[in-house]
Amino acid sequence: MSGASTDRFDEIFSTSLQNYKNTLADNIFDAFPLFDIMNKEGGDINEGDRGGLVKEDSAADIIEPLIYGKNTTVKSYSGYDTIDTTPPTGIGNAKYPMKQVAGSLTIDRFSERQNAGKEQIVKLFDSKMQQLEMSFQDALSTMLYGDGTGNGSKDISGLKLLVSTADTDTVGGLDATSYAFWRNYNDDGAHSSTAYDVLLADMRTMYLNLCLKKQAPNFGVTDLACYAGFESKLLATVNYNIGLSNLMRNANYGFENYKFHNVTLTFDNDCTAGYMYFLNTKFLKFHVDKETYFANQPFQRPYNQDCRTSIVLLYGELTTSNRRMQGVLSGIT
Repeated sequence: MSGASTDRFDEIFSTSLQNYKNTLADNIFDAFPLFDIMNKEGGDINEGDRGGLVKEDSAADIIEPLIYGKNTTVKSYSGYDTIDTTPPTGIGNAKYPMKQVAGSLTIDRFSERQNAGKEQIVKLFDSKMQQLEMSFQDALSTMLYGDGTGNGSKDISGLKLLVSTADTDTVGGLDATSYAFWRNYNDDGAHSSTAYDVLLADMRTMYLNLCLKKQAPNFGVTDLACYAGFESKLLATVNYNIGLSNLMRNANYGFENYKFHNVTLTFDNDCTAGYMYFLNTKFLKFHVDKETYFANQPFQRPYNQDCRTSIVLLYGELTTSNRRMQGVLSGIT
């Protein structure tokens, strides 16, 4: 009877976990706006966007092709002029290794026996999954705004690395000190005389500097204090100006936001205090191994514990293929 009960528990619990896989992904990424966007295959901000979630066939290193120079062979000619066939330069690659993230579900046998009926098992599963969701959310959200050096540089790369406040960092194996094309826009956002008195001007300057080659940033994120500071300036300078009001309008993405030029601006409590990012999501991708995207493993029982554990795995990495299309204001006051 004990074996039959255990098999039944495993079957119900494992089946429920498998069915919950997509719900887990949705619930995790809906918790913060950046990955609500990045979790959409093909992107979600603008029609034609090609960033977002990319499901890879393996967990091999991610190679992002880069175009950083012109093909200098394009010239006018006449008659029998010799056409330049010099092999072009200005094409390279950035390489990002996949990172590994794991969470687990553990249940002791005494709790199994206390929840032996099917309904009780499902209720127990729901509570365990809610706990796992919150734990994944906390860990991933911290990584997304970090620099990838957490936990011995095992963390997923975040915005503090990909969209840096320095011009001397190494991203995707390329040193921005040596390659000027591999630097993002960055500027100081400190106030002049009163709080946030230069924020709108700094945002405008950042936006215009990121309008390159018919490209423009389309998504922005900041912390709550800076978002409130931005909103306070709208109340003072924009809301009463009918001619400008259409530049800043609400958009229905399921989270609080304003529109600044082409940028959908929102806030995230995990965003670094005093930072505001303007991103072109066409050049930002979240690569995952398609076989290890919230993939649950079979329950295993340790030889020396009265419990069993199932591990949930994610292999992935946040990458950019064009840093100069991304921007950050830091030290905003």
